[in-house]
Amino acid sequence: MARVQLITTGVMEERALGESLRRLFPEHEFISRPHLDGFTSARLPPPPLPTRVPLNVDKLATTLIGAFAPGGRRDRPRPDFVVAVDDVELANADDPSRITAALREALQRRLEAWPASAHALDRLREALRHKVSFHLMAPMTEAYFFADPAALARATAPGPAHPSRFDPATDVETFTVDDPDYLDPPAEPGSRWCKPSGRQGHPKRYLIYLTEPCT
Repeated sequence: MARVQLITTGVMEERALGESLRRLFPEHEFISRPHLDGFTSARLPPPPLPTRVPLNVDKLATTLIGAFAPGGRRDRPRPDFVVAVDDVELANADDPSRITAALREALQRRLEAWPASAHALDRLREALRHKVSFHLMAPMTEAYFFADPAALARATAPGPAHPSRFDPATDVETFTVDDPDYLDPPAEPGSRWCKPSGRQGHPKRYLIYLTEPCT
């Protein structure tokens, strides 16, 4: 049995990802840490990053290193593997490689400043290479609900206010929807989906629309 630590950047993923993985892999243990703030909502610059990089990517890098760094509480066994998850988000959808480059640079920078011996740092680098994986949800986790009618029904329970017009034959990772009732209404102050821009390609806003339409 492997002990897998999950590092997420959203409440939904923190609460549901571990349970979903346990159903698929019951022989393994999945532990969810309290979620971190994501670092992909704003557009990332191309590498190399400027000296002042987004703070949240440094927090993620520190958390990944800390999972295998020397020290820590003896009553908390170390994970065998760490799985980190974040959304691509629309701001970086055209070039997701910027996300992985930003995290790679943050890890290198944090390792250079990590208070450990050369031998311990070599072991940390080895653990990061072979025991840590970083996964991107494109464009965000909510997109995958639309690939599974049963999952979409659960996400919009007890029932959608509007029928979904997403074409299940299309790729959810390049999410687009032909739904004038969602795309055309003017912006409405206070609405979570009636925004002046950014509706097309945004599965989370479309999911909100399906359950909380403008009145």
